[in-house]
Amino acid sequence: MKNVRNSWCVDVLFCAPIISLLIFNNMPTINKCFICNNALDSDREIKCDKCGNHIHSTCAGLSQSELKCFSNKNRKLAYHCDECNKENSEISEIKQLILSLKAEIDELKSARSLEYI
Repeated sequence: MKNVRNSWCVDVLFCAPIISLLIFNNMPTINKCFICNNALDSDREIKCDKCGNHIHSTCAGLSQSELKCFSNKNRKLAYHCDECNKENSEISEIKQLILSLKAEIDELKSARSLEYI
C-alpha cells in the first residue's frame, strides 16, 4: 500500500511553487514612488524619460501646470529625475575635463615640437 503521507508531501512540495506563481502573477502590481516609496496615483505621477522610475509629481517638485505639460503625449520636452540630472551634470563635468586635458596635451605637443626646431 502506498504511503499517503509521503505522497501528500511530495504533491505539496511540487505544487506549492506553481500555485504561488499563479497567484502572484495574477495580482495587480502596485507601482511605488522612487523617492518616497509610497504607492503612486496615476493622475499625479511622472515617469523619468531616462531611467524609467515613477515619481509623485510632488516628490519631483513639479507644479500642476508642469505635470500637465509633461503628460502631453506629443511633448518635445524630456523629464529627467534628480538622480539622472545629477548623472548628466557629472557627465558634463567629465566631458569638460577631457576637453581641457586634450587642449593641455596639444599645448605640450606644440611646445615640445618647437624645442626641436
